[in-house]
Amino acid sequence: MLLIDTVIEVDDNHAVCQAVAQPNWPTARPQGVSSLLAIELVAQTVGVCNVWGLMRIHGEKANKSGWLVAIKKAVFHVDTIHFHDKLIIRAENGFSYDMFREATGRVYHNDQLIAEIVIQIYQAKDQPQTANP
Repeated sequence: MLLIDTVIEVDDNHAVCQAVAQPNWPTARPQGVSSLLAIELVAQTVGVCNVWGLMRIHGEKANKSGWLVAIKKAVFHVDTIHFHDKLIIRAENGFSYDMFREATGRVYHNDQLIAEIVIQIYQAKDQPQTANP
C-alpha cells in the first residue's frame, strides 16, 4: 500500500513527504481513517530516506526492500484523520547498527501535530538486486 503522494525533501538522514488522506485507505470509516495509519506514513517516509541513500550508491538497481520490525513509541494526538486532510510527514534516522535503524517521525495537518512515532526498521542489504534468470 502506497500512502505517500509527494516527496518534498530528502537526504541521507531525513525526509519530508506529503500525503492526502483518502477514502480508499485502510481503516476508512465514514468520518475518516484511524490515526494509527500515521505509523505507516512514518515508515514509508523513513523508507524514502533510506532508499534514496542506497540509490545514490547503487543506482536504480539498489535493493529497495525494508521492513518495519518494531514500534518503539507512538503518541497519537487525534483519533481520526479526516478525508482529504493534507498531511506532512517528517522523519529522521536515529541510531543504526548493521542493517537495523531507529527513526523518529511526526505527522502534521495544518501545523497541528497528529502523531509522534519512533520505529525500528530492518533495511535490506545495500547490494543491487539482480534480475531473475
